[in-house]
Amino acid sequence: MSSKQLIRSVFIVLALLILTISNIKSIKSEEVPNQVLFINVNIFDGKTNGLKRGMDVLVEGNLIKKIGKNISASGATVIDGSGMTMTPGLIDMHQHLMLGGPDGLFSTGENIDFATAGGIATQAMQEHLLMKGITTVRDIAGNSLGLAKAVKDGQLRGPRIYSS
Repeated sequence: MSSKQLIRSVFIVLALLILTISNIKSIKSEEVPNQVLFINVNIFDGKTNGLKRGMDVLVEGNLIKKIGKNISASGATVIDGSGMTMTPGLIDMHQHLMLGGPDGLFSTGENIDFATAGGIATQAMQEHLLMKGITTVRDIAGNSLGLAKAVKDGQLRGPRIYSS
């Protein structure tokens, strides 16, 4: 084996070793998703008649992992629902996220720029949609693709947006 081949082999082995170590390190440093356990809640699921009473709901990240009675989850934040009712996220099928300004639907064209329209849309998503339980919207006019990407990437708080 020539010295060039030997040096090349050593570099390849070192590169593989560095990649392996960095992968092991990233696996160990992954955080456990946040868990929230809601106890003593009534569940309206939209399918059955009436409410399921006295239930527990385990949420991990942004997904419901388990619904039942007497669920335990070590390390989870526990919230006592005191018999209040939980519902699934609601869907608003007719939104104009980027077209709502101080003067109504088309004020963004003449009175304000699109950065301001984005700010107004962001505030509306948080205060008027999420706080009402709306977790998904179909935006039927205006360019909301940037908002949808920012929500999906976790840069903005808002409902899932399906732009048409």
